[in-house]
Amino acid sequence: MLTASVSMAGMLGSQTQHPRPGEAPDRWVSLRGLTSRSQEHTDEHLRWLQQYDLKVGDRITIEIVETTTPSSPVSRKSARESA
Repeated sequence: MLTASVSMAGMLGSQTQHPRPGEAPDRWVSLRGLTSRSQEHTDEHLRWLQQYDLKVGDRITIEIVETTTPSSPVSRKSARESA
């Protein structure tokens, strides 16, 4: 599984009630994955991009490519530890 997500939190509209009034919204993007391996191998949660802060005007482009040499994740954690 591979997941790219853009998230926003905070004052996002005039009717929003926020615990920190006047503070700008948080905006971020992340890129994560989860392996699905045979029973003799432990599945892992992988992260390539973890909560990279965004600002108004930023653009995010996702390109699907086929490769035999994928980039290494910046972190990996056993899926069993995360449950």
